[in-house]
Amino acid sequence: MLILICGTDIKAVQINVGRPRAFYDLKNCYLDHRYFCELGGLYKLWKQVNTDIVGLEHYRRFFTDNDAVPGTILTEDKIKNILSSHDIIMSLNHLSSPNVLTWMAQEKHNPTASTNTIVKEMLFKWLMYLRDYYSTEFVDYTMNRMLTERSYYGCNMFIGNKRVVDDYARFLFPTLERFTIDVMRRKREPRLYGYLSEYIMGYWMGWRGYDIYSCSKVTYPPPTPL
Repeated sequence: MLILICGTDIKAVQINVGRPRAFYDLKNCYLDHRYFCELGGLYKLWKQVNTDIVGLEHYRRFFTDNDAVPGTILTEDKIKNILSSHDIIMSLNHLSSPNVLTWMAQEKHNPTASTNTIVKEMLFKWLMYLRDYYSTEFVDYTMNRMLTERSYYGCNMFIGNKRVVDDYARFLFPTLERFTIDVMRRKREPRLYGYLSEYIMGYWMGWRGYDIYSCSKVTYPPPTPL
C-alpha cells in the first residue's frame, strides 16, 4: 500500500508522514505541477508504483474514519477493510448551489477573472469533447447527475485498488493530451488539468460500475507564511 501526500513543501504537511503515507514533491514530478497539480501523483502511481492499493491525498486534506472520532486519519487496517468490499475510497464535496452544474459555472477557480473565465469555458469544452470523442453515454450520465445532485467527488483524492486507479489513468492522460492538441491548441492554463479531472473522476468511476466508498475528510488551513 502506498498513499502519496502531494505538495510542494513537506514542511506544510499537516500530519506526521509515516506508513502507508509518503510525501511526494510535485516540483520534482514528470508532469508540470503548475498545470497538472496533484495529477502528477496519479501519474506516478500509474507508471512507477507496483502495489495492490494506491492513494492520493493533499498536504492539508486527508481521509478520516467515518466510524471514529471526527478528524481521525484513516489507518492502513481500516483502508484494507474498506477495500475488501469496495473498489475505491473517495470524498464528497457538498455544495450550497442548486446542483453541481450551477456551482461549476459560479466557482472562482483562480484569483484573476480572466483565468476564471478560461477555466469555466474549458470545463464545458472538456465535457463536449468527451461526448464527441470518448463516450456520449458517459457524458449524458455525468450531465444528468450534475443537474440533479448537490455533491460530487472532488479534490482528485482517492485510495483504491491499483487496477481501478490504473483504469482511470489509462483513460485520463491520453485523453487530456488529445484535448490539449485538438481544443487548446497546446496552450496551457494554470491548474486546468487538475480541474478537468476533479469534475469527472467520481462520475467516471460510477459510470464504469466501480463501487465507491464515501469517506469523510479533514481540511486543515494553509500554513501561515513565516
